[in-house]
Amino acid sequence: MDAITYIEKLEQMYEKNFQVIKNKTISKKRYDLYAHYKDIEGRTLITKNDIIDKFEVNEYCLVRKIDNLDEKIVDELLQHSKNLIKEIVKPHIEHKKSNITLILLCKKPLFQNTVQAIKKFKCEKIHCFYLCGITEVRLVVIDIAKEKVYTSKKAKELGKIYLNKLENTV
Repeated sequence: MDAITYIEKLEQMYEKNFQVIKNKTISKKRYDLYAHYKDIEGRTLITKNDIIDKFEVNEYCLVRKIDNLDEKIVDELLQHSKNLIKEIVKPHIEHKKSNITLILLCKKPLFQNTVQAIKKFKCEKIHCFYLCGITEVRLVVIDIAKEKVYTSKKAKELGKIYLNKLENTV
């Protein structure tokens, strides 16, 4: 299993619904793959022209290869996530929620203390007392050597999706 093949599989998966950009630099870090999905929904009264309100939901996926991951780097990611929120998300009155998913592809196996740090990872930002929505950062770490997926609590449901892509690339 190599990271390049896995990134290509992710790109194919994302291209169906996301806007995909390769090799994008955000907040002074380079990502191998950047994907953005935006959905705007609205409630209507009687006809579709009688719009009561609208809300916007965004999904951002940032994929990056990393040689070695330890708990210090996970802590740095937490600080970097706060900068990502400021740079990527543009809250406004119709903004309901944004999810930023960081996907890290590790070449070397992870130690148990690093896995614990991944599971404890939590970063969210409430915009204007929820009037302008909320942003959550989720962390998915893929151990290519052991072919395992580790996730933060908020990304637990994503683990199966990325594990499935990992198994299909072998």
